[in-house]
Amino acid sequence: MSARAAERRRSTRTPAVYFTVLRDGRNRKELASGRTANTSETGVMVLVRSNDKIPIDGKVCATLTLPADPAAGTKRQVVYECRIVRRLEMGNMLGLGLEFLTKLA
Repeated sequence: MSARAAERRRSTRTPAVYFTVLRDGRNRKELASGRTANTSETGVMVLVRSNDKIPIDGKVCATLTLPADPAAGTKRQVVYECRIVRRLEMGNMLGLGLEFLTKLA
């Protein structure tokens, strides 16, 4: 018999690997690029190399490159304004939990 705790998250996370570019909150200056670890309806976990440009908290814009038509191999980009809700240092990598605030494109 196993004990299972109740899920605290609002939406279910799904493992997914998509190329991601993080920009400042005004979507102008590139801060880092990396990939997603998982996604949900309300946010995403992004893995990037640690650097001093990435704010500890606040807002960033995330551009995700997603498959538009997997059969044809086409891709599309979506841009979200996000709030940094989690920061996880992993050696020279950084895991950022981002909450979607607004879809910009």
